[in-house]
Amino acid sequence: GRLPVEGYVDLNVRLQKALVPEFQVDTAVDSALQDWHEDCAEAGNPEGATSMGYEDFNWFVFELCGLWCRHKVQLREYLFFLNC
Repeated sequence: GRLPVEGYVDLNVRLQKALVPEFQVDTAVDSALQDWHEDCAEAGNPEGATSMGYEDFNWFVFELCGLWCRHKVQLREYLFFLNC
């Protein structure tokens, strides 16, 4: 299956709400859309793509874990983050 841009933005905003202390919905949506465009570009998807594949979504989650867990990430930290 493929994840539509609306589902990506919805999940991204929900994650920001859980992780960002000064959460603001307008800023979060703008950030999520910017992330969408960056993730699609990195994956080689065409400009204006309306969905992303499973592998591209997994890469988004992997990058998010890396950002959240900092530079020296251990497997246990990744697994903890993914299971939250």
